[in-house]
Amino acid sequence: MRRIPKKDTPELLRQAQQMRRQPTQAEVLLLDHIGNRQLQGIKFRFQHILLGYILDFYSPEYRIAVELDGAGHDAQDDAIRDRAFAVWGVLTMRFPNEKPAEEIVAALKSAVQARQVNFIRAAAQAMADLKAIGRGPEWLANRRAELQRQKSEVMARQLNLDMPSSIKKTDQAALVVAHGLHLTEPHQRKA
Repeated sequence: MRRIPKKDTPELLRQAQQMRRQPTQAEVLLLDHIGNRQLQGIKFRFQHILLGYILDFYSPEYRIAVELDGAGHDAQDDAIRDRAFAVWGVLTMRFPNEKPAEEIVAALKSAVQARQVNFIRAAAQAMADLKAIGRGPEWLANRRAELQRQKSEVMARQLNLDMPSSIKKTDQAALVVAHGLHLTEPHQRKA
């Protein structure tokens, strides 16, 4: 997975620090439930800068962003932000400040489980792809045996073709049957 650029500026850093020092009541309640890896051992960063935006909560492991929307949020700007994050594979979950923290945690658990299932499916698909293209010790052994067989066939054909023409004429029928070869005399050069 590609790393998502932070695009932080000194002004954004100061603003994020200020927001960490003065969290809203809803952020404090949610932080009590998901802070310090309390939700299935998952790390959520608080007031994290990503793509030039400040996210209320962000899990880099699962690429889940949690936004608690109060009165100061503009729906049109939020939609633009969400699309920018979606391009990078970040799931943005928006909740109103009035939503109980327990309901937010339940929604986060289901989102994490869905992401875990997707990760498992992707890993299984990658393993199946590797197996389908035949990479591995069995494939290598089979490939070496096939190449050796092909080499033996080529050597046998060369040996049969390098025989003197008197032997070629007598054994031509046997070569046609055994190898599917149709031998002809080489053209004589006219001097």
